[in-house]
Formats: sequence, C-alpha cells, structure tokens
Amino acid sequence: MAEEDAERATAAAAALRQLAPDHPDALPLAGRAALLSEHPTDAARLLHSALDKRPRPSVAVALARAEAAQGHFADARAALDRAFQLHAGHPAATVWAARIAVQGKSFPPRAGEPEASLDALIQDASKPPAAQTVGVSPGQVAWAALALAEVKLARGDRSSALGALAAAQGVQARAGFAFRSALAAILVELGELAAARAQVDLAVKESPKSVVSRTLEARVEMASGDPAAALAALEKAGDLGPHPEALALRGRALLATGAVDKAAADLDAALSARADQPAAILARAQVDLSRGDARTARRRIAPLYGDGSAAPVEVVAAYAAAQRLSGDRTEARKAISALVARRPGDAGDWRIVLEQARLARAEGSFRPAADLYRKAIASVPRAVDPRMESAALALETGDLPGAHAQLESILKEGAQSATVLVEAARVRTLSGDHRGAGELLDRAGALPSPSWKVARERGRLLLRQRKSEPAVAELERARGLAPGDGETRLLLMEAYVLAKNRRGAGRELLELTKSFRGTPVLAVARGLEALTREKWRDAAQELARAHAALAERGESPRVLGQAAYWTARAFYLDHKVGRAADWLARAVAHDPSLADAHYLIGQIAFEGKKPERMVKPFERAVSLDPAGNPSAWFFLGQQHLAARRYTQARQSLEAYLERWPEGDFAAAAHDLLAKIR
Repeated sequence: MAEEDAERATAAAAALRQLAPDHPDALPLAGRAALLSEHPTDAARLLHSALDKRPRPSVAVALARAEAAQGHFADARAALDRAFQLHAGHPAATVWAARIAVQGKSFPPRAGEPEASLDALIQDASKPPAAQTVGVSPGQVAWAALALAEVKLARGDRSSALGALAAAQGVQARAGFAFRSALAAILVELGELAAARAQVDLAVKESPKSVVSRTLEARVEMASGDPAAALAALEKAGDLGPHPEALALRGRALLATGAVDKAAADLDAALSARADQPAAILARAQVDLSRGDARTARRRIAPLYGDGSAAPVEVVAAYAAAQRLSGDRTEARKAISALVARRPGDAGDWRIVLEQARLARAEGSFRPAADLYRKAIASVPRAVDPRMESAALALETGDLPGAHAQLESILKEGAQSATVLVEAARVRTLSGDHRGAGELLDRAGALPSPSWKVARERGRLLLRQRKSEPAVAELERARGLAPGDGETRLLLMEAYVLAKNRRGAGRELLELTKSFRGTPVLAVARGLEALTREKWRDAAQELARAHAALAERGESPRVLGQAAYWTARAFYLDHKVGRAADWLARAVAHDPSLADAHYLIGQIAFEGKKPERMVKPFERAVSLDPAGNPSAWFFLGQQHLAARRYTQARQSLEAYLERWPEGDFAAAAHDLLAKIR
C-alpha cells in the first residue's frame, strides 16, 4: 500500500482475507486496495463493513474518499464526521474534508473553514514532534498545503493558490502517484501546463495503465489545445466504461475534433453512469448548441445554474454562453452582472472574463473585447482558448501581425490541435507564407479534425495563389461538409469570380437564396455573382447594400473591409475610378491589413500615370502579404529603378522572380536586373 502498487496490494489483501478472514486489517486493507485500484464502488462496500466491525479514523477517511469518487458527497461528509468523532483534528480527515468540500462544491458553514484547520495542521507540523498537538507527518503537511491550494483556487484566489502550491511542492516528502496526480490536476486548473505535464509524465511512467494517469495526461493535452493527443492518451487507458469522468473527457475531446455524434454518445454514457458531472453536462449542452438546439442546451444547464446565486463559476460562464449563442445576449449579460454583484470575488475568474470578452465581441464592442481577452490571458497565460480567441479578434480587427504572433507562439509551445493548426494556417495564408500554411494544413489533415475547416483553408490558400479551379474544388468540398458556414460559401463565390465561372456562381446563388435568405451573406453573394456576369454596376449596388447591412449588424472590421473592397473592385471594373478610390479608403479604414485593397489603390495610381503615388500602397500590400499580389513586386522594381533606387529595385525584382519565376513579367524582370548589374 505504501508503495502505491495497486496490483500487488490487491493480491496481498485478497490473500490475507483468504488466510485470516477475521483479521482486523483484512477488510480495511482490501477496501484501500480497491480504492488504489480505482474501483471506488467495491472500496466503499468493503470499507463500510470494516468501519462497522472496527471503527478507526483512517478507515472512515478511506470510506469518505471512496464515496466522493462516486459523487456521493453527503455520504462522504458523513464518513468524515465519523472520523472526527473518533479522533478530533485527525490530519488525514482534515485534509480530505477540505478536498471533498472542493470536489462537492460545498464548504463548511463555519467562517474561515476549511482554511483555518489546514493552516493549523501546517503550523503544527513546524513544531518539534514532542510539541505537536496531533502529530503531522511531512507527507501530511504536503497534502495539507495542496488541499489549501485547491480551496484557494475554488474561491477564485489564484495568487494564494499558487503560493500554497509552492509550499506543497517545497515540503513534500517522497511524492507518490496519488500526490503527483492531485498536483498535476490543480496545475492544469491553474493553467501551469508545463509544470503539469512534467508531473503527468512521471505519473504515466509510474502507472502507464492507470486510468487516472491517462485521464490526467488527456486533461493536459486538452488544456494545451490538442484534443487528438487527449484521445490518444485515453486510448491507452483501456475500457473507460467503468470510469464516467474519463468517458466525459473523451466526449469533450471528440467534440473538440468535430466528431459531434461520437461525443454525444460518450457524454450520454458518462451522464447515465453518473449524472452529477457538471463538465459532462456542459459539454453535452455544447453538443446541443453545435446542432442548433439552443433550447435543449439551456434546459440542460438550467438545473445547474438555478437562480445563479450558488452556481459554480464554470456553470455561470456556460449558462451565459448558452444564452449568448442562442441569441439572447441580454440574458447572458444579466447572468454575468448578477455574479459580479453577488460574488465580487468570482468576478475576476478567467472563465467569467473570457465569457465577457466573447459577449463584447458578439455585440461588436471589439476594443473592450480585446482588453478582456488580455485580462483573461494574464490570469492563465498558458491556456490556449483565450489566446486563440484573442488572435481571431486581432485578425477580425485588422491586426494581422498581432494574430500571427499569438498563433505562432502557441505553435512554438508544441500545440498539435487541428484547430490551432488550421487557424494558424489561415493567418499564414493571409500573411503570404503559403508554404508554411500548406505544411500546417497537411498536419491538420492527418489529425482527427473538422475536415471541412481544413478544406476551407486549403481553398483560401489556393485562392491566394490564384489557382482558381483547385480552389473551387476544395471549397465545394468544404461546402458539402458544412453547408451552414457562411464564410465557406462566400469564399466559394470568390473562387467562382476568379475562375469566371458564371454557371457555378449562379447555382450557388440559387442555393444560398434557399438557406441564407435575409442575411448579409446572401447580399454579398448577389454582388459576387453579378461580377461573374460582368454586370459591374449591378455588382457595385448589391455589394454596397451588403456593406450597409453588415454595418447595421455590427459585423467585424474585417468583414466590413472585405465588403467595401469588393464594392470598390466592382466600381473599378465599371471604370468609376473615383468611386472605387472612395470605397478602397473605406476598406482600409475598416481593416488596414487588407493587402488586396492596398494593391488596388496602387494599381489605380499606376494606371493614372502617378507611379510615385503607387509605391507606398504597393509596398504596404507586399509587406502584409508578400505572396498574394506578386506583380506588385515587379512594378515596385520598375519604379525604383526609374527613380535610381537601385538597391530597392534589385530586392523587388528578385522577390518577384522568387515568387513567380514563370510569371507574365518574368522576362522583363530579368532584363531590368541585367541593367542594374
């Protein structure tokens, strides 16, 4: 037992019961071995019998742990009461009373508890053994400090939790599997993923077949944004049927990879085995939301939420999210405001701050949303979701370099999530790193992932590479996999414009009329379809109307910028250069990172016989996206050479040839370079 060798402990306990069934330690050891073997139901049955036959505080504590592992928190508290009756201030009972209070989200009504009792244990241990009140071992001190950290975190005091955790790690004696597992679990909760991974690696090495160790490994991978790795870890745990928490975690991982039906099956099985798992309930509600069933999602969460006064922070955040995603932002904000008013200590919890950021973003309050994302990231610097969403917001608001920096930092940490890879690929595509984007999409395609997103981003990459027919094929595949994604549908229309595919655009517009009636998506699509028919005036009118509708809905600057750019392009093709210039100015005011808009500004200047006025927008275009408009490099080289800026001319012409060696201006570029040399 002391070596935490579950297999040998179980065998020895069974042998003892066979040889000496009436031995006073036969039942307690068998119960503790069952608990160590992660069979809490068997453990509780054996320990109940042991406690009836020979009441001892250690047996009562073990029974409390077995009951808590099954979610029977009232029975666990009753067993702890028995332990304290047998031995007031019992160290192990004190530690587990605190830990079970955290697990059951039910702290003692006495003011200052359980912190005061834990502090008393820690202080008692600092005295010489003869002067101690109850006698506390070094291992019990470590557990007490760990329990104190868990309590502090449950109360929303992250800094105090980190302080207590440092004390736990500083005083731990020989750290066994149980302590290491508990330490890893709280490190994950705190977002200290590197430290958590180090503990998990040791736990897995010690117990490679343990469901506990593999579940912890999966939790770290999920927190790192890598659900595929989480699924791989759980696969090594064997049969998860008897372990509802592990089943629920696998369901969450499947949901993150887009396997909604498999996720629902796992989550339903987990909740059937143990209905009191908030994380599983919340994930099952996410399944409902992904299926467009907001009413069922709210109904699942409502019992956990109640009137909100006593709901855990994660439940309040999920309740607000369900309201937001169902379109009821007023109710979402009301839930958060109520928590802030009733429990100001929880107002700074990163999950609440993150939901506030999402709500502000949904309402079009982009700058406050960015501030809130920064606040959430400061609370949990290594957590992936806040940083991913912050990067997405940066992209939406025209900060392409900021989005790129955020996502690349996540990649450098070793993230293998398909979601991270796909989002990073999108930003690489828009930043002109076509090779890097392709590499990430290849990696994402090899993982369990939403394949429609991979296809969509491959289509976007092919669009930037001006490969119209392959882009159409990829985007048609993405549309077939996710017909409700408006971004995919508009990218497909852009591909039809590039390919001059009137028939495809006409078919797509007809389908969009059926499923996107009354939406700005349909309005933009009408304008793009008109472009394929070379009806420039009609296109400009439709796109201008779409821009107005998008602005009224409070859409992001990037979406507004794209609509303004396409409106400008329609006017440009209709030879209304002044109107085109006005709309281009509006486009880059919305989103300064739109390389195509800067390129078209430069093109208009070039065609207007104002080559020096062309230089700045072309340089801006290629700085944002070095590969998206290769001809800009040639014209820059030509103009720099004419102005005798030889170094800039050489750099620009070589950049053109590097990116488009067989391009329309390749021969001319070689001739100009020869003149410089």
